[in-house]
Amino acid sequence: MNCPKCNKKIDKLANIVSGSMEYTLTVSSSGVEHYEQTDFYNDSNINEFLCPVCNQTLFYGEEEAVEFLKSGV
Repeated sequence: MNCPKCNKKIDKLANIVSGSMEYTLTVSSSGVEHYEQTDFYNDSNINEFLCPVCNQTLFYGEEEAVEFLKSGV
């Protein structure tokens, strides 16, 4: 399918979600730091789906984004 903004062929969308990530930090005996993601807290209403080519917002809801992608299958 083509992006309705730039008309380039796309088969996926970028998803921007505002929130906070929680990590655990460990340090090995050799001093190497390691971060591991443990949780994500969605603390905003930002949930945008963008064209991966032109980075323009195409949808603000997951349902619309999924329907768009399904239409190209």
